[in-house]
Amino acid sequence: MSLVTVSFYSFSTPTSAQVEPSETEPTASHQPAMDPETFGQRALTIATREFPTLNLKLSDKPLLFTCTGGRLSLENLYKVVKEDSERGKEDEEIRRFLKSISEINPSKATSPPIPWDDVKTRLRPQIFPSTYLKKTQKLLVARSLPFSRKLLEGFVIDSENTFQYVTNDHLKAWKIDVDQLSKCAYDNLDRASQDLKLEVVEAGGRESRGKYITISVTDGYAAARILLPDIRKRLQKDLGDPCYVAIPNRDFLIGWSPDFSHKEKFVEQVRKDFQSRHHPLTPLIYELDDANLESVRDDSVKTKSKRHRRRH
Repeated sequence: MSLVTVSFYSFSTPTSAQVEPSETEPTASHQPAMDPETFGQRALTIATREFPTLNLKLSDKPLLFTCTGGRLSLENLYKVVKEDSERGKEDEEIRRFLKSISEINPSKATSPPIPWDDVKTRLRPQIFPSTYLKKTQKLLVARSLPFSRKLLEGFVIDSENTFQYVTNDHLKAWKIDVDQLSKCAYDNLDRASQDLKLEVVEAGGRESRGKYITISVTDGYAAARILLPDIRKRLQKDLGDPCYVAIPNRDFLIGWSPDFSHKEKFVEQVRKDFQSRHHPLTPLIYELDDANLESVRDDSVKTKSKRHRRRH
């Protein structure tokens, strides 16, 4: 998953929703003509016939399954597919995702863990909602983020179509600590971001002021890049110090200058994206000041009057 692109922010509202995570998350993008119940039944049929070792069984929710060793949610896959795919590609995408899960094979307790030398170049940092910890059956490696009480920093093993969250069992098997894991993951994402071009866009419209940058990538780590010191410095250099940034969902990061004329529309669109897109993170706006992030109230962003700050 190495494709990196930069795109302009659209004021259109996408169609997707909050999802329940599993230990592995789909990163494919495609679209079904099925409702959730039909999609779930179709996935079950394909899994039973072609991936029997997953032992997939439907729960009381149409897109939530039990499998050998835990649970698997197809809700993110369904929303991603619904959002971006060509109709008639549902079975292909279901097969691709289930094949990825089968290859990762996190459910085989008797399987040896992935050797450190085989995985160290595939590690990445990831941002995820703290509610994930309540919904996964395995204890994920997670650390608090200084700018949010509702988001956590985790680490994943990157694969072509999915990623697998790193657990404490992984650390024990690799005989490393969280600091070693973090350094390796950050170095990898930093290297993967070296060719990322941040295109500064001037505000459109007569007598408009300011500029903005959007990062919309298909590798699953757009929002996570806000954790990289180099990306923060590049945003501040291009937009000013301080500037504003938002990460409404996992695959999107946006930043704009304090004098940006359309900031009210951007604040509203960030909220809509959080509510509608797959892999939502937060509707909050953050001030990036001297490489530090802190959430700010909407009225502070919109009016640039007296700052009213709050922690989340």
